[in-house]
Amino acid sequence: AQDQQGNMALGFSLSSSALHPEIHYTGRLVGDAAGQMTQGEGTIVNGAGSQSGTRGLTRWGDYSMMSVDPGDDCTFWYTTEYLSTTGEFNWHTRIGSFKFPGCGGTTTTNDFSINANPTTVTVNQGASGTSTISTAVTAGSAQSVALSASGVPSGATASFSPTSVTSGNSSTLTLNAGTAAAGTYTVTVTGTGASATHSTTVSLTVAATPTISIAVSPSSLSVTQGSSGNATVRNSGNTSFDWSVSGLPSGATATPASGTLAAGASAPVVIAAASTTPTGTSTLTFAATGSAGSASAAMQLTVAAPAPNDFSISASPTTVSVTAGGSGTSTISTAVTSGSAQSVSLSASGLPTGASASFNPASLTAGGRSTLTISTASSTPAGSYTVTVTGAGSSATHSTSVTLSVSAPPTGGIANGGFETATLSGWISAGMTKVETGGLGGTYAARVGSTGPFNGDSSISQTFSAPASGSLTFWYKVVCTDTVTYDWATATLTDNTTGAISTVLARTCTNSGAWVQASAAVTAAHSYTLKLVDHDDNFSTDPTYTLYDDVALGSSPPPTGGIVNGGFETGSFTGWTRSGTTSITTVSHSGTYGAVAGSPVATNGDSSLTQTFTVPTGATALSLYYANNCPDTVTYDWVTITLRDNTAGTTRTLVPRTCAPQYIWTNVTASVTAGHSYTLTLTSHDDNFSSDPTYTLFDDVLLR
Repeated sequence: AQDQQGNMALGFSLSSSALHPEIHYTGRLVGDAAGQMTQGEGTIVNGAGSQSGTRGLTRWGDYSMMSVDPGDDCTFWYTTEYLSTTGEFNWHTRIGSFKFPGCGGTTTTNDFSINANPTTVTVNQGASGTSTISTAVTAGSAQSVALSASGVPSGATASFSPTSVTSGNSSTLTLNAGTAAAGTYTVTVTGTGASATHSTTVSLTVAATPTISIAVSPSSLSVTQGSSGNATVRNSGNTSFDWSVSGLPSGATATPASGTLAAGASAPVVIAAASTTPTGTSTLTFAATGSAGSASAAMQLTVAAPAPNDFSISASPTTVSVTAGGSGTSTISTAVTSGSAQSVSLSASGLPTGASASFNPASLTAGGRSTLTISTASSTPAGSYTVTVTGAGSSATHSTSVTLSVSAPPTGGIANGGFETATLSGWISAGMTKVETGGLGGTYAARVGSTGPFNGDSSISQTFSAPASGSLTFWYKVVCTDTVTYDWATATLTDNTTGAISTVLARTCTNSGAWVQASAAVTAAHSYTLKLVDHDDNFSTDPTYTLYDDVALGSSPPPTGGIVNGGFETGSFTGWTRSGTTSITTVSHSGTYGAVAGSPVATNGDSSLTQTFTVPTGATALSLYYANNCPDTVTYDWVTITLRDNTAGTTRTLVPRTCAPQYIWTNVTASVTAGHSYTLTLTSHDDNFSSDPTYTLFDDVLLR
């Protein structure tokens, strides 16, 4: 546009790959030489963003206009767009005004503007960068402007070329970072003229001098032939580099053997030695190369021959306590301590007179376990003995010891079974127990538990010997207003001679107020421990307790008829139907023989024994013993026992799927009805996995 005197003004946008769009203007006077804009370059606003987006916009300046104010025909008004932040449809509009000196005959004070381009200078320590300082006449005539800088950080310098300009011209500002500390600083550039002083700012960013540094950890690494170790290479400088490793001995490898790391980053490296790699120590060099130079770090790699095959052996428990004539077990565990696993044969020494030891299995692979069973005779002298368990392998032999404590069988029967001493003499008590009136027979009974809330088990127990074969009986009355999930009464009978544990009273919660009798078979001269328990969950509104009374031993010979060859004392399976893998064994609960379903060698599927029988008059219960050897889990291997009442058409699971890690004789009982036909099925299941064969022993299947 032109004013009344013919002076020309031009508005325009300024941008580059390093500049966001800026609004500038320039001009010439009517008498100036053609083809020149003589009045310098002025700034209206420097944008802080650029046009971007996904729509491919390529237009700029749609909303741009330069016009002369019709009021004075001297003032120029320039309108155009700019962006304050980078975006797509987010421009702003800026309106600026100016006029040439002398237009309209008015006197104008000489003035100028000053700006920097670029407004940000980034340099490394010791390096320099520049910015162009531009001035423009904004009013009146051009004047001389002296340039100076302030805010320059310590160690840095600022210089101008030239140091002063005539307004409308520019100067080059050179900023040298020198030894200034890394950081960002604001440098103020001031232009001082005869009639005005103005300033602009330049942001100076000083970056640390690029350094290259590499580290490797650990500084020393040991591996055996045929194995590997882990290391970490790290960039501890402030610039990226390429790295590689050298110096590996013959046959050894590094994975990866090279790479690129950014400043502060790290990478794992696996150092592997082949079985043929020579033993000894080598120095590995991790070298780094980058724009800042090169560096290296060293690691000492030691290659050793593999350790010989070896193992350890231990026992748990280390003490086995038995009553003469009884047996006990301990788990013998092995572990590989170096090299590879080897086959280990087990043996025992140091046994007293009449005692014997067996292992299941008798040999194993290092890392496996075996069950040691120590059996004593009734003639075995009481005392403490050190039994040495030796594991002999192909390349090593080790031993551990088990203390065998043999006690003489107790004499006599139940002491104070009716609690008529008004005390718990003869009994061992735990938790909340007392003797109170209201017994079933006589005056007193034992109360196990409390009329107030209690947390956990209360119990009384007694160890005794059975003077004759027969039955143990006791009476109980439970006071339980909760459910069996939380509160209960229960009783167990442990045959200390055989190690078998039977549940005489399963968990029971009732409040009928009735006395109920429980019973279990006992064998002459066997030692037993009877434990009578009450459990309460400490809930304040429903305390549970149980009364026990009239604990006694009596004669209860089993009725005749019914089960055929239930003790397998024919040395055969007479009376039984078999499937899968079965055998007769001399390991028994009582007598000479027992039955085995399954095998110490892996088998595939079910092995079972089945017998159908009719319950004779007078018999009310089926009783049997089983011992399960299951080194796997119940997901794959198990024992299960079912009893079908063929007369009633119902089936009961007496033993749900169970997997016991070491076999212990366990008693199972079930009520039966005289005259009914039943089918009993004894099953052991193995998944055919070679390292954990499962089998089950059965014995003493009888009616009583």
